[in-house]
Amino acid sequence: MQYLETVLTDYPRINELNNVERCAFVQVSGAGITVPQYTYACGDRLFIAEKLKDQWQLSEETDLAATVSELQVLVGNSPFSNGTFNLLLTKPETLALFAFMDYCRCQFLGEMLDASPFKGMATPEEIAAKAVLSLPYSLCNIFTMNTGNTNDSDVAEGLAGLAEKSVCKPENGQYALRSDFMTLARGLVVVNSSALVQVWDGSGSSVRNLTGYVLQGGLHDIIMTTLYGSEAFRVRGMSSQDLLGVFYNAMSCPELPEAKQEQASAGPEFCKNCGAKLEPDVRFCPNCGTKV
Repeated sequence: MQYLETVLTDYPRINELNNVERCAFVQVSGAGITVPQYTYACGDRLFIAEKLKDQWQLSEETDLAATVSELQVLVGNSPFSNGTFNLLLTKPETLALFAFMDYCRCQFLGEMLDASPFKGMATPEEIAAKAVLSLPYSLCNIFTMNTGNTNDSDVAEGLAGLAEKSVCKPENGQYALRSDFMTLARGLVVVNSSALVQVWDGSGSSVRNLTGYVLQGGLHDIIMTTLYGSEAFRVRGMSSQDLLGVFYNAMSCPELPEAKQEQASAGPEFCKNCGAKLEPDVRFCPNCGTKV
C-alpha cells in the first residue's frame, strides 16, 4: 500500500496521521477572505486541517456537510446558473474557448464603460491575441497554470474543434460564440470569488490526482475547469449549489480510478444545424435529422 505521507510532506499536520490513503484541498477566496481546508482519509476516518488565527488545527471531521455549508457565505447557494454546459475539450479547444470568452469579457467591459455596442463577433486574430495573455483573473491564466504556456497558433485548430462541437459558429471569416457562453462571459466581467479544488488518491498502485479551478462572477455565473492528465480539460458551467456539491465530494476524499485518463474525443454535445442537445453516441439529430 502506497500512502500519501511521502508525496505530501509539506501539507499541514499530515505527519501526525498514520496511513493517509487519500487527501483533498479546497481553497475558496472572495470578499478579501481566503479559506483553505485540507481533509485526509485514514481508513474509514476523515480528518480536517483548518487554519484558525494563523495556526493549523487538526481534528476528526464528523459533520462534513456542516463544514461545507459554511462556504455559502463566499459562493452563495442557488440552484440557478447562467451556464449549464459540460464539455470535454482538447488543449487547443480549451485555449480557444478561454481566449474567446476573455475577448468577450473585455468587449462587455468596454460596452459598460463607454456604451460601445459589442458586435458579438471576433476574428481568429482577435481571439488569438487573448490567448497569450495570462492576467490573474483571465480564463487563459487557468490554461497557463495547467500547461505552463500558451501558443496562439493552437487557436485556429481549437476554433475548428469548437465549431464541430457547436460551441461557436464561423461566419464570413469571423466566429460567433454560442449564446450561453456569451451570457456567462458577461457575468464574469468582474470575478468576485475563486476556488481551487485538488484531490489525491494513493490507495492503489500509484498516486492519482485531480485538480479543478473555479471562477465566479455573480451568484449565477460560475465556470469550473478540471484537468484530466495533460491532454484533456472538462469545462463546466454550474450553479452555486453544484459548486457546494463539488466541495463536498472533494473534501470527502473520494477514490480516483486508475483507468486510462479521459480523452477529449467525445462527439458534439449539440446539433450543428438546429442546436438541439444530443445524447452520447447518436448518429443523427433526433430533432432535425442532421447527421452528427
